[in-house]
Amino acid sequence: MNPMSLRRERERGRVVPSRRRLSEAELVSRGKGGGQRELSINRRVRSHVARLMAPPTPFGVTTSVTRYPVEWNGAASKNCFGETAPVGGWNYTAPYPDQTQVIKGVIKAMTSPAALLDITALSELRKDGHPSVYSGDLTPEQRANPDRSADCSHWCLPGLPDTWNLLLYTALFFA
Repeated sequence: MNPMSLRRERERGRVVPSRRRLSEAELVSRGKGGGQRELSINRRVRSHVARLMAPPTPFGVTTSVTRYPVEWNGAASKNCFGETAPVGGWNYTAPYPDQTQVIKGVIKAMTSPAALLDITALSELRKDGHPSVYSGDLTPEQRANPDRSADCSHWCLPGLPDTWNLLLYTALFFA
């Protein structure tokens, strides 16, 4: 959008999201001190909600948490290499309860009806739900050391995204 269009949209009372994203360093620095972390999270969530409520675009909006190999429990599962089954015998606890509360508060305060379909626990249990070293894009050196090169930040194999889509379809169908 050009500056004139942005001004017209603001004058009409429509929400226009900011185009400038804060760097991770800026977010961390704002997160220090009493209440600043919650304020930073709240601003980020409100900005994300503003983008969701803006006029539709052909692109979807998703939010995901990055996971790294060292976050898996147990010596044998510190990476994704060789993993082909979901995590077993694990009790799920939300990894970011403060962020979850802020998101729920923003949704509750919205004037337009909105719902949160939290698929975090489902996704957390799928350590096999990402390409990791199976993507074929790794060098022989990277394959020799999967603990350093396993990509645990993407959940791209068929299965998990298909499950997300089925859950979303069901939620929309029965809403």
